[in-house]
Amino acid sequence: MKNVKSDLRSLSEKIEQSLTLKKKSLKRLENKKFACEADALGAAKDFEKHLKYHQLNRLEVLATPHYNPPGKPRPGEEITHHTYQIHASLVENEAIIKTHQLQAGRFILATNLLDEKKWTQELILQEYKAQQTKTLCFLHHEFFLKVLNGSCHWQ
Repeated sequence: MKNVKSDLRSLSEKIEQSLTLKKKSLKRLENKKFACEADALGAAKDFEKHLKYHQLNRLEVLATPHYNPPGKPRPGEEITHHTYQIHASLVENEAIIKTHQLQAGRFILATNLLDEKKWTQELILQEYKAQQTKTLCFLHHEFFLKVLNGSCHWQ
């Protein structure tokens, strides 16, 4: 249960970090001008492919008219061309996040011990956990603490 809580907290932090980074990227994309509406939509779709935990919401393509000469147009002056920009917001992709939440705290333990009568799943897990605690015990020995603290010098 502890692993599940830790994994969920970690997932939540990843989602928040992703949102922050992707908002910045979206802002840069919104400031970019495109020659046609199809280019703007293509850029938005490419951007959306790189979103892991989020998706675009309320995607709009805005057309901006341009005149010759640049500046405020005079009455009756014709538009020379348009540039296109996208405008969208990010929302969480609930289906993807739910999938990641359901996977939280899980791990796979593979073994080559095939005798199911001798080695039950519980016994294998118990042995695995015992190995994990034994491998870290040596770090508490006085010599290794000195090495880790940097007070031990090799001769």
